[in-house]
Amino acid sequence: MKISKTTINFAQKRGIFLDVCEGDEVMEQDRLWFYFDEDACEPDLSYIMNADGSFTYFDTLSLSQDVKEELPATIKNEKHLRLVIEFLASAINK
Repeated sequence: MKISKTTINFAQKRGIFLDVCEGDEVMEQDRLWFYFDEDACEPDLSYIMNADGSFTYFDTLSLSQDVKEELPATIKNEKHLRLVIEFLASAINK
């Protein structure tokens, strides 16, 4: 599964960097990783990429509990993903 260049650019303009991590022997599903620092070694947030184009929450390393509680368990599609990116950008830049 791929993320469109439009969404990648949308995120970068808001200081969020996206990366797709392909499934492997440890984790079979592809994951979408969110970085809030372009040079970070570990993703700040990750969602599982589902075959139907949706995303399911997986893990976060750096978000506060308040922000985590506002994240959707499932992101329905890429349009919804851009709304989540907007929310994250406002939450991490406070």
